Amino acid sequence: NVYTFKLSNTGTLPVSYELTIYNNLDGVNDNNMLAHKYLKVQFDNDAAVYLDSLTKVDSSITDENSVKYILKTGTMATGVTDETHTIRIWIAEVDSAGVDTETDIIGKTIGLRVGLNGTVQD
Repeated sequence: NVYTFKLSNTGTLPVSYELTIYNNLDGVNDNNMLAHKYLKVQFDNDAAVYLDSLTKVDSSITDENSVKYILKTGTMATGVTDETHTIRIWIAEVDSAGVDTETDIIGKTIGLRVGLNGTVQD
């Protein structure tokens, strides 16, 4: 699937931001979530990578249901509107260790959310 979204800074100061991707557990059995090592993600036109290979926001967290991965960091100037981004996510044929995923993915759930955190710059 390809997901498209837009970012804007309609404020009067530039902002540093961090886009993250993480499990969305709303109404989902967290014991049945598909492991991140089976998912590939492509942000904009970057090379596709395994989700579990992205940098963690907090490297001390090991529970996949609590991990947030960094998709992009950047700075947005004032007055920027409609900065368009795309995310493509799919189940890989082999996991990040090179093992066939065929039987490990049956009956699993995928629920991901993209988050945005920003800090105003002076």
